[in-house]
Amino acid sequence: MKKSFMVLAIVFFAIFMPIFDVFSSSLEALDKDLEAIATKVLPSVVSTMGEADDAGSRGIFGRSRPGGSRKSMGSGVIIDKRGYIVTNYHVIRELKEINIVLFDKKEYRCDIVGSDPATDIAVLKIKGKVPASLPVIDMADSDKLAPGQIAIAVGNSFGLSHTVTMGIVSAVNRDNIGLLDFENLIQTDAAINPGNSGGALVNAKGQLIGINTAIYTRSGGSDGLGFAIPSNQVRSITDELIKTGKIVRGFLGVHVEELGEDDAKRLKTDKAKGVRVTGVVDSSPAEKAGLRADDIIYKVNGKSVATVKELRVAVSGLKPGTVVKFDIFREGKMESVKVTLAEVPVPKQVKKGDGFTNFGMSVTFVDEDSSYRYKITEKYGAVVTKVSPDSPASFAGINPGDLIQEVEGTVVTDSIQFEEAVREREGRSTVSFLVLRGNIRRKIVVMLDK
Repeated sequence: MKKSFMVLAIVFFAIFMPIFDVFSSSLEALDKDLEAIATKVLPSVVSTMGEADDAGSRGIFGRSRPGGSRKSMGSGVIIDKRGYIVTNYHVIRELKEINIVLFDKKEYRCDIVGSDPATDIAVLKIKGKVPASLPVIDMADSDKLAPGQIAIAVGNSFGLSHTVTMGIVSAVNRDNIGLLDFENLIQTDAAINPGNSGGALVNAKGQLIGINTAIYTRSGGSDGLGFAIPSNQVRSITDELIKTGKIVRGFLGVHVEELGEDDAKRLKTDKAKGVRVTGVVDSSPAEKAGLRADDIIYKVNGKSVATVKELRVAVSGLKPGTVVKFDIFREGKMESVKVTLAEVPVPKQVKKGDGFTNFGMSVTFVDEDSSYRYKITEKYGAVVTKVSPDSPASFAGINPGDLIQEVEGTVVTDSIQFEEAVREREGRSTVSFLVLRGNIRRKIVVMLDK
């Protein structure tokens, strides 16, 4: 019996010891590879810090938080030896002054070169003399990403600078999450926590595959659902921001919705997927080209579009002045319409000195951009874009994204009529608004100090 046991033991070790040795060697090799990646990436990641006013900060119920200031921390990535750094727009949005801290602990003041809230990207530049041999990160082709690939996050997690965590690419091309206007996000389970925003997500070669931008959490920390902006999009946006300081997108000027089954039957089309025009903005490129309500858009420059997002991405990716061919279905037949895109118009806001500061809110007209941003399907009204804390509008419960359609019973079709209606009621102690929020209309009375 003992002899048989000894024989089995010898056979076991003879078979499995080489496997254990190989496994151990593989782990050691992986360990060294990960260390090499961290060593390569860490110097190109920075911590961002600054002081922000809490004046623009609002609670989850729309109430303003107490005034004052707070420290804001985030992350950034060095993308150019001339001192350019990419981070998230939301990281620097409210900062009065911005400093960065390099891996070697040296601190530098930065200027904002430009930002793009629609993609949550911002570019900073080191002020004054830029350090020699600034470590610049290598960028990967994010179009080659696939679920299962290694993903390593580096950033200022909870204020702990240059924290490294590892996971995998959980998914690519995530959209309809509701985080950004233009979403094409990488999902990862690498731990991303508050402070990681603007930091690097890199691959197994230490190349940038994304800029960490958000997490889905119920705990306040990482729950294994993190999102990053793909490096190809980062490269495109940052190149333009460095060159011009702003992002210019093409403007069509239509209100649209995805084609529903009932509308498809009503309009007698057998194609189930398309984008139906519900309205056209006055004096817009769409109106000038002859697009009209109930046109169904199927293609943009020969590329099929089946959703509102696909149409919006196709148009916004083109520059003003570009002539675009739209294949549409109209009155029982296919047609082609050519439209010359314009620049997205600057929203008309209520400004200080115009007599509207007592309300403490800014408005714009209903257009293609505001309709998408605030999920508005109505064609008329004044869209609230900003509400100042501790203002009459704030205390009345008016929120950004609300659509004001009446002032004291007077219909307002756009922000200009809103301004006129409010001006006519100057001196009153209260003004009532009919507000559309989601699918619910409600009357909100704003009380003013006389």
